[in-house]
Amino acid sequence: MRRHFSITGICVLFLFAFAGWVKPINAQSPDPSRPAETPSSAPAPSLPSASDSISQVDSPLSDTSLTSSLIPLKAVLIVGPLEEGTQAEIANMELAAAALQSYGVQVYKFYTPNDRWADIAAAASGAHFLLYRGHGLYWNGNVNTPQVGGFEVTERMYTSDEIKRDLKLAPNAIVMIYACFATGSSTTDPGSITQAEAQRRVSQYSQPFFEMGAAGYYANWYGDAFKVFITNLFSGQTLGNAFKNYSDYEASKAVALTHQAFPNLPLWLSWETWTDYPIKPPIYNNAFVGYADKTLADLFQPGIQLSTNQITAITKPSAPARTYQVTVQSNLGTSFNWAASPAGGSTPEWISYSPASGTNGTTLNITLTPPSSTGKFQTSLIVQSSDGKASQNLTITLITTTNPQYLFLPAVRK
Repeated sequence: MRRHFSITGICVLFLFAFAGWVKPINAQSPDPSRPAETPSSAPAPSLPSASDSISQVDSPLSDTSLTSSLIPLKAVLIVGPLEEGTQAEIANMELAAAALQSYGVQVYKFYTPNDRWADIAAAASGAHFLLYRGHGLYWNGNVNTPQVGGFEVTERMYTSDEIKRDLKLAPNAIVMIYACFATGSSTTDPGSITQAEAQRRVSQYSQPFFEMGAAGYYANWYGDAFKVFITNLFSGQTLGNAFKNYSDYEASKAVALTHQAFPNLPLWLSWETWTDYPIKPPIYNNAFVGYADKTLADLFQPGIQLSTNQITAITKPSAPARTYQVTVQSNLGTSFNWAASPAGGSTPEWISYSPASGTNGTTLNITLTPPSSTGKFQTSLIVQSSDGKASQNLTITLITTTNPQYLFLPAVRK
């Protein structure tokens, strides 16, 4: 079906001054286009397959018992200011809100101008779904290879680091984003971008969420996409099939890659080849990253919860080893046995862990032994229940530098 588009929006530019210098912070202009005709929410039939693309998908599943078997779920929905496109995107987000509520999910809405960051952060604590429709952000002047990531709300723009600092999502959270750069392409692109650049942008935009322990990242420019992804997930489909069963997906215009910071995570790009669109083709407007073979039952049934999903250490080369403790718990107090294993099949020399298995409440000890070289080293462990139905990802980052920076906080006394 041929889709016709209209372009809306104006450029948003903020200047922040700090310590004598000024740094521009930009939002794309104009907004990603919205189709005049809403795409059908039916799954695409008889999808073609290719050796270098994502394979054909199965039909949607139906599992009426799924919702009752899950833990209580919570969602935070954000719509930032989009000039004349704001009301349209609020309406599109309401489609997703209605779908979530129909499955018993507790929904918190923050639509501009009622989108105070402090309120969002409070509601996002323990949220299983985070949905954002707004401007995509880039943080330097290079429009060809920009540093991308972040949300814009009415009060100001927030960086990826601020998102990671303030939004304490539940383990295995699902993130959905409508924004330029989040899918790969942007309406600021002066020409076509390469597949490698699209992969870099999607990796960068999604990275803070996976550092927080998210399980899935969906980015799409169509109005009903969030609703369809949600409906597919609650019908029992895997995270990957929920993406591929959206009507705009074509296997012949998709490629399976990996996340640049988390090579164990698949990253799928899907594109269009419109010739009457202001962005030169290919137009990367649909992306997925995450645990493609997992379902909501795998992610949100009573199971494993880690006291933290990430460990980060900054130290000098060859510094003394240091041990960090992570408690393996049940998210609803149920008893289970677990085992830990390296996500990549083997652990690098600078990390060891014990015990390799235990019961809920057991402490997993992670020992980091800095190598003699400088650099950034990253790996991850999978902590999985003995029945294989529940798992958590523990991301471990070690940075060795000859000039580590430390922050000391003052003591407070009454």
